[in-house]
Amino acid sequence: MADQPIKVQRDYLKIVCYAIAAFEALHSLYFLLDTAYLLISYTNLYTIMAFLGTNVWVLTVVALSVGLWKERPMLFIFWFFFSGIGTITDIVYMVWNVTASLTFDLAHFLRWTILYCGIVLECTGLYLVYSYYQRLNRQKNDDSASRPKDSALRPKDSASRPKNSASRPKRRKRYVPKSPALQSGTTSYPATDTKR
Repeated sequence: MADQPIKVQRDYLKIVCYAIAAFEALHSLYFLLDTAYLLISYTNLYTIMAFLGTNVWVLTVVALSVGLWKERPMLFIFWFFFSGIGTITDIVYMVWNVTASLTFDLAHFLRWTILYCGIVLECTGLYLVYSYYQRLNRQKNDDSASRPKDSALRPKDSASRPKNSASRPKRRKRYVPKSPALQSGTTSYPATDTKR
């Protein structure tokens, strides 16, 4: 029994985030090819803007993938920003589409249902990746709090330290009174503020 290795638990949230990143990569590459075809066929301002927007989308998905792989939560922010704007745009489009429709038929209902399901999937993906982002941030903060401060900056041996103490002057701490009534608004010394 003692020889059995300890099983490492799978991080299912990370696996789901990788699946979201893979789906986003496929989705963005499809739209990149589609907008490249449109740009070649019909070159105008709208196709140029669509192509540039799709390139930005691909870059944010790459940043998300690298952030997941290297466990760097700051790289998630680009994807959050772009996906958040896309989700808000989809919500506005759906509300506009429903309110501007003059008829209610099966074709409109199917379009609205597909839009609604897409918005729910986008919000679910944003929530799951944001949950993983928060967990990574907590881990980074816990790791940095447990690490000793400035230990990497201090010299390890006595040979690298300065020989005389005169090379580094000692700093004096200034006296700052505890009472806020005596504290000046412009200086740290009490009752010396003459600017009124």
